[in-house]
Amino acid sequence: LNIPNKAINLRTGYVFSSWEEVDTIMEAYGKQQGFTIIKKRLDRYSDGSIKHRGFGCEFGGRYQPKKQIDIYNHRDHKSKRQECEWHANVNCPKNFPRITLTTLTDIHNHTLYSDTKKLLKAKFPTQSILDCDLINAIQKFKVKTDVAQDASRLLQTLIRHKSHDPEWFVEFQLDDENRLIRLFWMSPTQITLWLEYHDVILNDNTAKTNRYQMPLSLFLAVDNNTRSRLVAQALVSDETTESYKWILECTKNATMTEPLVFVTDADPAAEAAIGQIYEATYQVHCIFHISENLPKNLKSKLYNQYESFIYDFYQCHYLMRVLFPSRQAWARAFTSKIFTAGIQTTSRVEGFNNIIKRVLAANSTLCDLADALDARLEDEAKWNQFFEYRTMSSCMGITSVGRDLFPAIDKVMSEYLTPHILSAERLEMAQCLYFIANKMDNHNEDPGISVTDGFIEDVYDAKQILLKSMIAEVGERNVREVWKIIDMRPENKHIHFVVVVDPISYLCSCMFNISRGIVCRHYFRVMMISTVAGFHIQMVPSRWYTDNQKDKDVVMEACCFANQEAVQNCSGAVLTPNPSTIPKTVTSILRRAVQKKAKYGEVWGLARQAAQLAIEQDNYGEMVGWLRQFINRQKATMAIPTGSVRNRDLLEDEIHK
Repeated sequence: LNIPNKAINLRTGYVFSSWEEVDTIMEAYGKQQGFTIIKKRLDRYSDGSIKHRGFGCEFGGRYQPKKQIDIYNHRDHKSKRQECEWHANVNCPKNFPRITLTTLTDIHNHTLYSDTKKLLKAKFPTQSILDCDLINAIQKFKVKTDVAQDASRLLQTLIRHKSHDPEWFVEFQLDDENRLIRLFWMSPTQITLWLEYHDVILNDNTAKTNRYQMPLSLFLAVDNNTRSRLVAQALVSDETTESYKWILECTKNATMTEPLVFVTDADPAAEAAIGQIYEATYQVHCIFHISENLPKNLKSKLYNQYESFIYDFYQCHYLMRVLFPSRQAWARAFTSKIFTAGIQTTSRVEGFNNIIKRVLAANSTLCDLADALDARLEDEAKWNQFFEYRTMSSCMGITSVGRDLFPAIDKVMSEYLTPHILSAERLEMAQCLYFIANKMDNHNEDPGISVTDGFIEDVYDAKQILLKSMIAEVGERNVREVWKIIDMRPENKHIHFVVVVDPISYLCSCMFNISRGIVCRHYFRVMMISTVAGFHIQMVPSRWYTDNQKDKDVVMEACCFANQEAVQNCSGAVLTPNPSTIPKTVTSILRRAVQKKAKYGEVWGLARQAAQLAIEQDNYGEMVGWLRQFINRQKATMAIPTGSVRNRDLLEDEIHK
């Protein structure tokens, strides 16, 4: 309809030829009069045809604030709603099928033309200018005052943190035009968390968190309460292999360690960088990203042909050609043999990304992004403090069969394990009653794993390893007992095997003790009737211990048994778990070694800062004096010879320099 430039005279009884004409005329009328008409109420008949349509002024209605209790989450902005009375109703009766304007209240309580609009109207008389168009144009060219020097202000903030606390780690790179292209930082708290829980680290990148379109790389760890903790973050200008290598090098320089297991989304650039920088790290690929690769990229394009395409696609041996070379990074046959804390995907990072994006927009500044990450770190710390307080001040309230069946084991676990892991272990104790355990004399009995059309990842209690593989893992000579575990529930037909090596060493075909670091339900069932199987707190990795128990020497703790005959058979000797039956995690020995390195870095950073201040303030003589006193006092305490005069003089000369 070519009517926007024609004068429109709306009145009650005005007849429209179609509902499309109603929308066109209303929009044109609003532009001519100098206000915006918005659609409001819409009613339809049972057959779907429109019965009624209401229109109103953009300034109509009353503002209804939606305030939250937390005043810091308030958005104190103004509203243009001022109860303008202008409204119009258009109806099409069933018995009189003509679209007619039945109501028109042509009253406004506001100015129809703003000054800016008047000037534009005079300069462009043939153009209809809408208020919302004008506002959008202004916003497009409006620059926030805090955008200028945004990167510089963030760098200054991080460097100021590092100057006040040398334990901060900040690294950045600029291009030839002094523009920020890479930034990596870790706070002292994050470095501590990395050192504690670097046995499993997750990494993923997210976009649209800042106005410069710089991808945000996040590193997450899983603490002893199974909570996700942000341990490092980086901003880069691209997602090339070189950028990934730079980020990973920064993590090594900051922590002097590399992850034992590193979970990613199988990005080729990241995979290449990990192989070069994290040489001893086991890579795990997110199975969700692998499984969703085809639906994400093709389902919306192929529509009804997608299912037939999938059938033909797998006939081309895609699995063998593309995924098979990296099978150790995603196949359960391999990942179940390492400690992953039960993680198979990067969903923890995806969830963290979602939390961050709730408070950020695609046009957020870098300072806004850093503030959002800091706020999240504070929330994580507050949650831990609250959880510790709640644990100390209240009863857990968990009723468990384990307290009756395994009282001694439950007591030891309650002393060492965090509440979440303790709850998981008590659940395993309760579940053990659903199983029947039969001792096997023939170690070759293994029906194998039945082939199905589904995915083993979708089956919670599926067998992950063959019996012969478990025996080969621990050594046939070391096998004391082999048990066949059958589920009594009719809906579960899985058969498991438990290989007992000694009272505190075992392997189960569910591989929970390796991949998750917890004693499984099948072994609890075996303990009830076995004359060998027992429990020692060493069987649970120290990363699941409470903070005050992590560095405790647990070797001398007593071994617990559920079967009295097993107690009598135990000689009372100090037992050490078979290395093949315990997961590879951050042990107390490794933790102390890493902490020693971290302390060295902290002391060296403080010494360097003190030396700089002493020279700048011309007080280096005072610093050299108390350094000599400290060295002499420590040598006297340790009863170590001071060495030759020549070496001491050289040291003093270096200090003076």
